[in-house]
Amino acid sequence: MGFSFFYNMILLGYLFFLLPKILFDGLFRRKSFQHHLRRFFYSLEVPKGRYVIWIHAVSLGETKSAVSLIRELKEQYPSVFIIFSTITTTGMEEALKSVAADARIYLPFDFSFLMRRILRKTHPNLVIFIESDFWLHFAKYAKKEGAKIVALSAKISQRSARRYKKCLFFSKKLFSLFDRIYVQNSLYEERFLTLDIPSDKLKIAPNLKLSANISALSLEEQKKWKDHFCITDHFVVTIASTHYPEEKLLLHALRPLLSSSTKIFLAPRHPERFTEVKNLLVKEKLPFSLFSNPVELEKASVILVDTMGFLPVCYSLSDLAIVAGSFIPNVGGHNILEPIFCNIPVIFGPYMDAQKEFQRLVETEMAGQGVGLDRLYSYLEEFKNNSLVRSQLQQGVKNLQRKLKNSLKDIIEELIENTDNGKILKTTKK
Repeated sequence: MGFSFFYNMILLGYLFFLLPKILFDGLFRRKSFQHHLRRFFYSLEVPKGRYVIWIHAVSLGETKSAVSLIRELKEQYPSVFIIFSTITTTGMEEALKSVAADARIYLPFDFSFLMRRILRKTHPNLVIFIESDFWLHFAKYAKKEGAKIVALSAKISQRSARRYKKCLFFSKKLFSLFDRIYVQNSLYEERFLTLDIPSDKLKIAPNLKLSANISALSLEEQKKWKDHFCITDHFVVTIASTHYPEEKLLLHALRPLLSSSTKIFLAPRHPERFTEVKNLLVKEKLPFSLFSNPVELEKASVILVDTMGFLPVCYSLSDLAIVAGSFIPNVGGHNILEPIFCNIPVIFGPYMDAQKEFQRLVETEMAGQGVGLDRLYSYLEEFKNNSLVRSQLQQGVKNLQRKLKNSLKDIIEELIENTDNGKILKTTKK
């Protein structure tokens, strides 16, 4: 009995562990139950003779990272056939909405008999793992079909590195299948090196999230939305991704700024907190309106964004964004590049522990600024009234956008250049 047999047994044990959840989903959550079934039963047809790239991203964040990569691949090499897989319902929902792949599927469970069958059927030329969801049988049977195996934006936490080191036999078997692992930074490179991965397989490359392309609204769309919210001549700020108690802290800091000429879009991070934040606005006696039901907008200082999926709209209507999760400890900040993609500068707090790379980029290009609560009002007042400060930040936004767009092209060039199949891909280039 070989290693694959024991690995299958471990997966089977994991599946039995999941069985109560699967049965619960079958009884009460039809969509989630269908998701489990589709990891066993799938329908996938690949046209003969096409160059096939299979891109796998575990969930929502990684799926968003893959959007601009797939768009650029399709633009440069229009004849390739792209399969996109994920393992979560949120990842699939985003894929169906945003990912321009030829096929979008749930990745089958990593049993050898499932992976062998689907990979013999699809014959991928190139398999790309996004970030960290690596699967042994997927990589093994893709390799047997002649695929090059690559990881992009690869990362590994300290905890995961320790787990891999405890099972070094398994990790060596897994990572020996990879032709190249493009890591996000030197810290992740060092962690991968502790797993006895040859250094020539590792390369630091830009994080795909730096290339995410959230399109700003057109001028016509902006006018339509501004009329909708009666903010034609206002100074508008979006406060995004707030956690408790950031809403209260930020609104207190900015209260002197609130007037008939200033409006704030307030977007809590988690939808289950919408009612809590609404009650806070009532308690603080701040005139507000709901994004979902805009009434008495002339009086409202705050528009509570109580509908998911509209943050890019809010950014596009604003003069400045404040990305929260960074004004209290233990959250680590959020993606401060999203406002940049919507053409506006960004402000963030002092607790950006989980977003150091994004912070460095934004501050280097002067497209935004880290500001504490004690200085927040004075900084926004200066931004509002000083045209030089505004123009410097807006120029920084343009510079950073240009840099991020070029980084995606660099990733693709590196990716194609470092696979033997690059020759085949180049023959299909537009």
